Amino acid sequence: MYNYLTLSPLQVIIIMLSVPTPSNESERLNALSKIALIDSAPDAYFDGLVALAAQICNAPIALFTLIDKNRQWFKAKYGTTISETDRNSSFCGYTILQQTPLEVINLANDERFAANPWVIGPPYLRYYYGIPITDSQGLAIGSLCVLNTSDTPLSSQQKQQLHHVKKQLDALLELHIAKLHALKTTEVLPINHHTTTLEEERRLLYTLINNLPDAIYIKDKEGRKTIVNNADLAFLGITNAEAAIGKTDLELFGGEKGVSSYADDMHVLTTGNPIYNREEKIISSDGSNCYWLLTSKVPIYNNNGVITGLVGIGRNITEHKIIDKILSDREEQLHLLANNIPNGAIYRLLEYPNGHLEYLFVSNSIENITGIAASDIRKDAMQFKSKIYPADLPLFVSKANEAKANNHIFDCEFRQYHQNGELRWYHSRAIPKHNANGEIVWDGIFIDITQHKLVEIALQQSENNLNTVFENTEVGYIFMSPQLAFISFNTAAIHFTALEHTLPLQVGENLYHYYPKEHHEKLTLVTKQVLQGQVFETDKKIITLQGEEKWFHIKLSHVANRTQEVAGILMAMEDITTRKKDELELKKSFNLVNEQNKRLLNFSYIVSHNLRSHTSNIQSIAKLMDFADSDEERNELLSHLKTVSNALDETMHHLNEVVSIQNHVNINVQSLSLLEYIHKTIDILKDDIQTKNVIVRNLVPQNVAVLFNPAYLESVIINFLSNAIKYSHPQKQPEIELTCYRSLEQWVLQISDNGLGMDLKKHGEKLFGLYKTFHGFSNSRGIGLFITKNQIEAMGGKIEVSSQVNVGTTFKIYFK
Repeated sequence: MYNYLTLSPLQVIIIMLSVPTPSNESERLNALSKIALIDSAPDAYFDGLVALAAQICNAPIALFTLIDKNRQWFKAKYGTTISETDRNSSFCGYTILQQTPLEVINLANDERFAANPWVIGPPYLRYYYGIPITDSQGLAIGSLCVLNTSDTPLSSQQKQQLHHVKKQLDALLELHIAKLHALKTTEVLPINHHTTTLEEERRLLYTLINNLPDAIYIKDKEGRKTIVNNADLAFLGITNAEAAIGKTDLELFGGEKGVSSYADDMHVLTTGNPIYNREEKIISSDGSNCYWLLTSKVPIYNNNGVITGLVGIGRNITEHKIIDKILSDREEQLHLLANNIPNGAIYRLLEYPNGHLEYLFVSNSIENITGIAASDIRKDAMQFKSKIYPADLPLFVSKANEAKANNHIFDCEFRQYHQNGELRWYHSRAIPKHNANGEIVWDGIFIDITQHKLVEIALQQSENNLNTVFENTEVGYIFMSPQLAFISFNTAAIHFTALEHTLPLQVGENLYHYYPKEHHEKLTLVTKQVLQGQVFETDKKIITLQGEEKWFHIKLSHVANRTQEVAGILMAMEDITTRKKDELELKKSFNLVNEQNKRLLNFSYIVSHNLRSHTSNIQSIAKLMDFADSDEERNELLSHLKTVSNALDETMHHLNEVVSIQNHVNINVQSLSLLEYIHKTIDILKDDIQTKNVIVRNLVPQNVAVLFNPAYLESVIINFLSNAIKYSHPQKQPEIELTCYRSLEQWVLQISDNGLGMDLKKHGEKLFGLYKTFHGFSNSRGIGLFITKNQIEAMGGKIEVSSQVNVGTTFKIYFK
């Protein structure tokens, strides 16, 4: 791209002379000559269309150009007084090279136009949009174009409306060509043909202007209206065009408005000076309505250059004025806001190509945060920059250069000296915008963040202190993402994890990898609950890699960021082995005391019930002996007394056995082979097994070891097996099956038979009671299950039973 600021005038001329010509230039010039528009008199219809184009596009200049061999001539113009330019300095000379519209958003940055006199000098054009105008053969003769001093492009709606204007211009050209043809054939064509052509022309014209939203009218040299469109009639409040034709504005409006409008008409008609885009505030005669009108009036010349009338365009801009007022109020509010920002200021900074700085605007609030008045900063921008802390200046410059090079936002925190000598923290953000002159305009905000920085530094120090505690605490912490990926962890967490897992803690590793797959579903559920704000806590027992039992308290809770969004999950792990053992021991003691109390209560009931029965019998016999009449009667009573005494002795023996079990708080407990004791019991009961032809299936594994008292274990197994044999079904071959399995870290011995069974709904609550029997056997005494249950519970276990009459019974002994 050329730098026209450094080129000589001769070099600029040479570049401009390089404007290309179409390949069909001779045919194009021939077509242009045939339509006979070059140097023709002004035409109100063409002028009206060009003025309408300017109105639609909010452009200061609009043209209908014709490109001759060496010049660009304006058939219709709006916003300029000149009638032609050199072809080599034209914009439309490029438009006729293509079939589609030519749009140039920044003329100063385009090599074809950067040296154009209208670009480098008044009116300093920056935007061009041109539509090629062609004849019936498709030969480009010129352009309908709009030009602007702003580089803001047309909207899609404006472009669409401009193309509609171009179609109307094409129609006028066709009428013009038809008129030329009619003049050449006057001698041979009938008069009614000319009349028909003129009527078609007039009909097309009325169709055109009546469908435009702006008020359009034509007046004669006395200011009387000769043509009006529907929009103008609506503006006048008239429904019939005949009521407006032939009248001046003085007659139509009356009053001050009529006088003023009529004076404008006479000024245009007598001086030839057009009126462009004059804003007028119109108040209705009754004062009820007020609106704004944008008016343009352009003189009409005949072939001799004499003014014969004028064409006028009026656009209702009331809505635009309301919007402008709103924007103006907002701009005023913004200015007020900019000057009252408590800890900041806004600015516009101009940076020249040589690096010189100039503040175009600085809000007054800058003085509150820097101690320097806005007027002083505008006078000396470089001196303001010199107050940046030297150590922060390289970062400041680097970020500014990066923003300029990449055309993105400048964002920097830095220190700068206040006018009072205090070093403060500031934050600046600005948007760079390059202009056609190689300058950069920075629009930005400047904020004092000193207090924020002090808090941030204090928080950083607090965070450092927290990290020190974090690393030296005895509680293990792991911070994880919502997906349970490890983000950070402390030393204690590393140590605790290594106790149970060979996989070490690593950033990016996932918690799922430290749990068996069967636990993943529960872990997912817990994670979901924690992410929803719940806190999950549990005590977990582990067996370390060295076989040691350890207890940990695990706590999962979510961590939120500053916006209260979930940032992750924090898992805390605390070694509670000592505390847990104490708790378990205490719980064991409590359970023991509680169980002993229950047993004591039950024992007291047994004592009061059973002993009272025996003592009542003794008392009754003693009374009877007092009244005995013979020795024979006394001997019989003594015999009964002996029987009762033996029963009392037996009861005392049983109660003594129960007391013996329940009083052994520290019973001798050993690791015993369950299979060995089962074999021993089967051997003891061998005779009974053979006598009843019992099938015994012993499926207990060899490696099962239980913590139990040896005497108790033998008693328990003997009791269950002897009962299974004793209560076998008389019509079945007796079968007994012994199995063993793990349940919740406990061994469970299951003994099943196919014997008589029991109705547990009827006898379930009494099953383990003392002296409770259920089958009517004479040798059943109801003591075995009672003793067995007490022995199992004394060892910390429990017993469960399921039974069905005539099907069989299953006992489950849970070992601690």
